[in-house]
Amino acid sequence: MRATPSHTQTEEITMSTNINGVNGAAIKRAIETRDGTLLASFYADDATLRVIDRHNPPSNPREIRGR
Repeated sequence: MRATPSHTQTEEITMSTNINGVNGAAIKRAIETRDGTLLASFYADDATLRVIDRHNPPSNPREIRGR
């Protein structure tokens, strides 16, 4: 049987991932400090972000395009 990591362990694994100079810690900092300029810098000019939540179900996600 394989153990499932706890929320804290998963968070630590995610936060240590680094892709093209962007890592979980930088994203967390941008969100927590409400730094829109820093957060926008993580996205390409042609990025598409799909938001799926209780107001935007998978069948009709909200889409935000561009930086």
